Amino acid sequence: APCCHRINYEFFIISKCFGVLLFSLLPFLLSSGLYFYLWLPESSPSPHSAAVKCIPVLTLSAMLFCHKGCSLGHPGGKLLAGLLMSAVGDVCLIWKDLLLPGKCVAFFSLAHILYSLSFLSVRSRRPSWLLLPCLALWIFTGCTYMYFLPHLQVRPDAQLMVPAVGFYCILITIMTSFAFRTSRPPTIAGSLFFMASDFILAHQLFVAPAPWGRMMIMITYYLAQLLITVGGTHLSFVFLAAF
Repeated sequence: APCCHRINYEFFIISKCFGVLLFSLLPFLLSSGLYFYLWLPESSPSPHSAAVKCIPVLTLSAMLFCHKGCSLGHPGGKLLAGLLMSAVGDVCLIWKDLLLPGKCVAFFSLAHILYSLSFLSVRSRRPSWLLLPCLALWIFTGCTYMYFLPHLQVRPDAQLMVPAVGFYCILITIMTSFAFRTSRPPTIAGSLFFMASDFILAHQLFVAPAPWGRMMIMITYYLAQLLITVGGTHLSFVFLAAF
């Protein structure tokens, strides 16, 4: 009987936290759904389209602020700053034809630096299996950069973009490696989705646009920001309990 009571109590706590998590994410779910419902054309950038694209990330920032505050000395504060840098990068991508692509790279690079510092601040035991996935990540990054390099070298701004993209590849791989270090499934999954989103985006920008590219970019991007944010809250153990 005591065992049954304990199981019921744990199930109640997990259910309650899962409900709080869903309620906290409701603004993100509604705003991201609105983005896909409106699906404003990229050919006519406007403040309205920039706002629609950025609001989901800003709602995640607000949720994180409510849970963790905004102190940069805390992992949650660094994560919050990274989300805000990502939102600015989203605005730059709306006007990518008018702004230098390097500006977009710069803001997302700052986001990855802040994410990396946040993950590095998390106190956790370094898992014994960490070396293998990190090695695979760096091999994948090297192969990806070599794939994009010929397309970058023929651009008019090659002198800027070749080193900028290479530097960005290093930063996002470091960020993902530190995500594995946290041993948090949402954080790890979010960082991998971020890599997938950026790979598709780079293919769209530097190689050849695909008709499904923008949809896949935004799905993986919003999933990445969602999971990274959830991994940075005290409600992330709900995911651990689910597995």
